[in-house]
Amino acid sequence: MVGINELKDLLSFLATFGNNISDALSDGEIDWTDFVTFFPSLTKLAAALNGIEKIGAELIDMTPEERIELDNFVVGELDVSNDQIETWIEDGFKVFTHLFEFVSKFYLKEDPERASAISAAFSAQVKAAFAR
Repeated sequence: MVGINELKDLLSFLATFGNNISDALSDGEIDWTDFVTFFPSLTKLAAALNGIEKIGAELIDMTPEERIELDNFVVGELDVSNDQIETWIEDGFKVFTHLFEFVSKFYLKEDPERASAISAAFSAQVKAAFAR
């Protein structure tokens, strides 16, 4: 079993970044005075990027228990000021993890070669997104 540690690091960064954006927008705009608002997410960036190449494998190997753990983790980490938007994000994440679990169970776990290729491609895309 691969685990979900790298996913949690990435999700922690993304949730904190989202929270920081929400805080910075509380006055209706983001300006240079909001820089300190983003410090909590910046402290999580290194952990999010370290081991990012393992995320594809973690997603493919994720168990139903790990999916529930990730869903609960995101709900616990995300805290934006607009409750409706927060609920949409949390529900959307749950849909993604359920769908990925379904696809993985019936499509990827039966074909390790395909799973490995998809894992590598996914990890490359995540790395490229953070390199920009």
